Amino acid sequence: MQKLPKVIGIAATRLTERGLAVTGKQPYAQSIFENQESVLNAGVLFALPALISQGLTQAFKAFRQLPEGFYGLHHVILTLCYMALCRIRNPEQLKKYPPGELGKLLGLDRIPEVGYFRKKIRQLTDQFRTDNFHDRLFRLWVKEMPEMFFYIDGHVQVYHGDKANLPKRFVSREKLCLSGTTEFWVNNEEGLPLMVVTAELNEKLKLAIEQIIPRIKREVPPAANSQTPVFTLVFDREAYEPAWFKKLWEQHQVAVITYRKNVRDKWEESLFNNVDTQIFNNNVTMRLCEMGTMLAGMWFREIRKLTESGHQTSIMTTHPWLSLHKIAGKMFSRRVFS
Repeated sequence: MQKLPKVIGIAATRLTERGLAVTGKQPYAQSIFENQESVLNAGVLFALPALISQGLTQAFKAFRQLPEGFYGLHHVILTLCYMALCRIRNPEQLKKYPPGELGKLLGLDRIPEVGYFRKKIRQLTDQFRTDNFHDRLFRLWVKEMPEMFFYIDGHVQVYHGDKANLPKRFVSREKLCLSGTTEFWVNNEEGLPLMVVTAELNEKLKLAIEQIIPRIKREVPPAANSQTPVFTLVFDREAYEPAWFKKLWEQHQVAVITYRKNVRDKWEESLFNNVDTQIFNNNVTMRLCEMGTMLAGMWFREIRKLTESGHQTSIMTTHPWLSLHKIAGKMFSRRVFS
């Protein structure tokens, strides 16, 4: 019995419960918090209410309970959350931290050993329930959105390995074409992420949007009438195609706001008026003008912004009645977090 602590590991003090867990007589240990002083990284506990408000408990509904053992599903999920808050990038880096100190944040004597923790993570991933968890979070966040506007943008994940031969993509932050894959992020108006979709090797923004639309439609309320969009998508000119915009409205009643490509004509500057709008909660005055234009057999609203240098930036939308200043504000807001 004297050798038991050495077998269990450093900082292990709840020997009876660990013994019961090994024999299968206890499903998992209860979290018990006691008075402590100078606990390393204890400040992350202040973030726990924020995590709960953002849907942390949905993970316990999406994933099934893990096989019986000392560490339960909630211990594994919380450990992953604390790792993110402490900037611990992978389980291997846990070796640099005192296991007993991190264990106190879970209400336990210590966190799992790295090899055992990897096994628990594998038990989670083998359930193939991450999409279910993703959908639950998206459903929760959409309910809190005052308006159904979704911002979609692609981000290249650069691949530095040599195991795969991936196509090269232009990475704006590097100003280079590098090998990698593209992730398409769906954000709300505040720039907070709602959904991420990893594209196929040569997938473009247009194809990604066609995959995203059915997932959004499952979670948002139906349109109030035939002139109200189910929701509105805001994206850049990469997916510009008027005939496709027409299809989105006719088949899904989804409106779009995007930049217009290949604008060659100029409107008279006398047509532009000063309009007050908001860009990311900041009051801004712009010189704007709106006209209609027929493209691909559909009537589009075109809004242009006139800059001090005389340049005219053109915005196209299929939203039937959204006000001029809101269209401009929502389009130019995407620059803040794209």
